[in-house]
Amino acid sequence: MSEHAPIFEVIDTTWPAARHEMAGGFKVRFGAGGGSRASCASLEVPLDAADIAAAEAAHRTAGQVPKFMVRPGEQALDDALHRRGYSLFDPVTIYAAPVDRIADAVPPVTAFMHWPPLQIVRDLWSELGIGPARQAVMERAAEPRSAVLGRMGDRAAGAMFAAIHG
Repeated sequence: MSEHAPIFEVIDTTWPAARHEMAGGFKVRFGAGGGSRASCASLEVPLDAADIAAAEAAHRTAGQVPKFMVRPGEQALDDALHRRGYSLFDPVTIYAAPVDRIADAVPPVTAFMHWPPLQIVRDLWSELGIGPARQAVMERAAEPRSAVLGRMGDRAAGAMFAAIHG
């Protein structure tokens, strides 16, 4: 198991696919419109180039565009995908730090944690393109999870989703 495995476990529990299945050596996620992380394939065993075709077929059978998550140490997979015409799409940078080192105390009445999301939070998400499919991913996330309504003055100023694994 890679030293990075715990981070990818966090991704699968806090932004989960609707379902997943194995296709060759790949875990193929079916995100039901919930975005790339919920709709990609990740290599679970040593690379066999033939397995890429199996993952592609599983994606296409489900009506998804094939997408692959390339994790640290998977240069052979990256190279094989490049040879098949794939290019970098939607790169993600993950930062990890103790909460007490990155967060200050929240001033009174500026942020409200709650679940399920209030309608104003759903409306804000929708206005910013976070529609029903991505909101469904939030519903699937393991608990604890929370919507947060940010306020400035007497007005809603922002909304976010947070989930914790472990």
